[in-house]
Amino acid sequence: MIPKIEVTRLGGYTRDVGYKTGSITYEFETKIFNHNRSIRLLTTATNVEEVGARCGIKNGLSHLPSNMSFVQSASFRACSYSRRLHQTLEYCCQPLHSWRAPMSQTRFSWIPAYSAIAQGIYNLRDDRPRLLELFHSIFDNNQGLSFPINAEEEELVTLDPFTSFASFNRGISWNNRNRIIRLALDGLGCQDVATPADYTGLPFVHNMKSWFFAGRQDRGEHDIDNLWDLFCAAMELASNPASSMSRGIMSNMFDTVRSQLGIKWNITIGLYWIQPECFMPLDAHSRDFLAGAYGIKVKDSTLPTGEEYLAVMDALRAATDKPFYEISADAYLWKPAPKTPKGWHPKLEEYNPGIDSDTWDMLLDDPAIFNMQARALLRRMMDAGGKATCSHLAEKYGENMNYYLGAANGMAQRVAKALKCPLWEEKYWPILFYGKNASKEEKGVFLWMIRPELQDALKSRDLSDVPLYVDHNADKDASASDGSKQYWWLNANRSIWSFSEIAVGEEQSYTIRNEKGNPRRIFKNFLNARAGDVVVGYETTPVKKIVAICEVSKPQDGERLYFKKLRDLDTPVPFSDIKSDPVLSQCEFCKNPNGSFFKLTEEEYLRLEEMLDEDDASPVQTSAKKSYTDAQFLQDVFVSKFDLAAMKGLLERKKNLILQGAPGTGKTYAARRLAYAMMGEEDDSRIGFVQFHQSYTYEDFVIGYRPNSEGGFDIQPGIFADFCSRAARDSRRSYFFIIDEINRANISKVFGELLMLIEADHRGDSIELSLDRRRLTVPKNLYIIGMMNTADRGLALIDYALRRRFAFFDMKPALDAPGFQVMLQKANNKKLVALVDKVREVNTEIEKDQALGQGFCIGHSYFCVREGITDGDVHGIARFEIEPLIAEYWFDDQQKVRSLTDKLESVFTA
Repeated sequence: MIPKIEVTRLGGYTRDVGYKTGSITYEFETKIFNHNRSIRLLTTATNVEEVGARCGIKNGLSHLPSNMSFVQSASFRACSYSRRLHQTLEYCCQPLHSWRAPMSQTRFSWIPAYSAIAQGIYNLRDDRPRLLELFHSIFDNNQGLSFPINAEEEELVTLDPFTSFASFNRGISWNNRNRIIRLALDGLGCQDVATPADYTGLPFVHNMKSWFFAGRQDRGEHDIDNLWDLFCAAMELASNPASSMSRGIMSNMFDTVRSQLGIKWNITIGLYWIQPECFMPLDAHSRDFLAGAYGIKVKDSTLPTGEEYLAVMDALRAATDKPFYEISADAYLWKPAPKTPKGWHPKLEEYNPGIDSDTWDMLLDDPAIFNMQARALLRRMMDAGGKATCSHLAEKYGENMNYYLGAANGMAQRVAKALKCPLWEEKYWPILFYGKNASKEEKGVFLWMIRPELQDALKSRDLSDVPLYVDHNADKDASASDGSKQYWWLNANRSIWSFSEIAVGEEQSYTIRNEKGNPRRIFKNFLNARAGDVVVGYETTPVKKIVAICEVSKPQDGERLYFKKLRDLDTPVPFSDIKSDPVLSQCEFCKNPNGSFFKLTEEEYLRLEEMLDEDDASPVQTSAKKSYTDAQFLQDVFVSKFDLAAMKGLLERKKNLILQGAPGTGKTYAARRLAYAMMGEEDDSRIGFVQFHQSYTYEDFVIGYRPNSEGGFDIQPGIFADFCSRAARDSRRSYFFIIDEINRANISKVFGELLMLIEADHRGDSIELSLDRRRLTVPKNLYIIGMMNTADRGLALIDYALRRRFAFFDMKPALDAPGFQVMLQKANNKKLVALVDKVREVNTEIEKDQALGQGFCIGHSYFCVREGITDGDVHGIARFEIEPLIAEYWFDDQQKVRSLTDKLESVFTA
């Protein structure tokens, strides 16, 4: 068995690396998860160079010896984009004799190079502008290298040593890192020092935060010089660690730099780069490791003072003889056991955005990601104990529920875009929170809890620049500027335009005057609408439903009001539900529907949101179900285990399966139990069932007109469209739609556009329905099982277009199956056994007949009877069920009919 290593990276990527011990053949199985897409790659290589090449590492593995042993298993955790696969290989592909050697050929080979660069920079302490010139020449004169700073725009005279190191200790490729280090060594006169062959135990900084100083407008006059002075003090303390004077200078300079903008825990990483034997990085993961492994606890809330930092170094030296670079490597390997709070979802084994406290800390500095609305949400949630519903926040602190929904969704989308995080079930909020349904005692529908890594970063934050409570006494203009929203109802006349024609995120405009140039009804509503206001999208007759949620993107300009669609509703809200609701029935539109743009009160909109949450937001409720195994299926359905494996395999691959056979072969019985076997439990709530017939139509199946309570007609989704919506809202579990007698209806007419959507390759795609122009999707977690009678002469062959989209499995009589024989024994009736023997002879005659064949054989389900059945009951099966079928088969050969029926009757006359 190949051992496994798991490597988790910030950007949402997970790679599983397998290898064979004691061999120079390496086998790597890589699984990359990104935005709900899964790619599997199997690579075999016969030497270390090929391993590197196939993993995208051009120059990183040639140093590895061909005769190597392996560590059996390990877990690796990364805190930034720059944790790359080559580091994993270096950890697991080590010669045993050098596994703990501090300066072996393959581990910590970066230390001599980093020390040489640090010493070379130290030699420039009296010619500091030279450092900027050196790094400018490295990046300007070498193709493919990009300097992370525009020195001219930032008006830089010199560059600090820590930012210089960060230029090759960030999220760049292995090859570029080696190139920069080689050029830096050569430029500093260290041509004899080798380029590193590994970067074991090295923490890297985020590309977005690789400067150790602020931008030109926010930078202090002496900030870069202070960083230089700290660098020099650290170098001097490293060369003379017993000197109390050097320690005091180092401590004082640390405190000076500590207060500068752009300095947080990253300064401890910078100190480790320049002197890895004297200083330890205190990033979030390392802090957790030191607390767990050595009992050395560092407060997460604020960066320690210089003396506190040096005291941590002293405590670490007293706790272990290991050098700091080995401790850093151990910290990199260490992975605490994460736990999902009980009752919350998504579970960590289902989804983990992979963002640690340090990364959150950096993101919190970016106002483009954490704007004032996002900061208000987080401050109020932290004040509420780290968890709250939007309704609770609105009631306690002010604003409205949609304000907080929008803040959370917008903030999570910006984080996902910046870090390329994967999503959970195409939802953004799990990047920030865990969630669960609110209890009856809690106000609201859905409860959020801030993820612990984000909470840790927030604890050290001063969010007092946003008010904890909204000032309700502010005037209207002030309320508009602080982000409060109004709520509106916009009608779409289907004969002119439709919300379904607008893509999510697309901006549209609506004229505020009619064709004659006169103001539209309730003209003040158009004038009062502000950017950011919420718009409920309603489609008039014949749809008569709320179908979308939009927002005002720009206020009216004298001619038009501008809005964009935020989302379509999976389950549109019919007007009949609105009119019967005691709150919504009092809205402006319900009182007088003449017009197009109506005002909604906050109470009315919150009630509407509650109705939407009941249908869309809450996860599908589940309860414990009785388990159902393959063994139970084989006991219930008289097929072989190979037949079961074939059916399951076909259904997984094609998504659509038809069980075909003669009457009595147990097709319907088997279909439901096949669904149970696929689910692993008897859950009828995830099974839909319909029986086709000659009158069955597209309107019944997909969408059509239905009578309403007012004596008119509304467009309503059919049974299959409804089932698709249910399955889409519960995408983690499988759903099964069973169609009995699938070939009895006009299949092309019944399925309509679905002929494309049900195809396995088009699952998840959507198509616009012609009747009301809504979009329909057949989700990937929905499976269709059809049953088809092959012995009915009155039925046409199935449509070839549909046949291509289904797999077909023949259900044959199981009169000789072991399970069926056990059932006969339990029935304990000799006449029944004798009748089955005679039916076998009849089936032989059926198979021989060219007009009939195997598809017309008599099935076993005629004889699946209760225990203790009487002879009279058995005779009834023969006389009233089987003999009429024989007469139908040979309606033009009465002599054949008499011969076979006499054969059956002989069982009861003997």
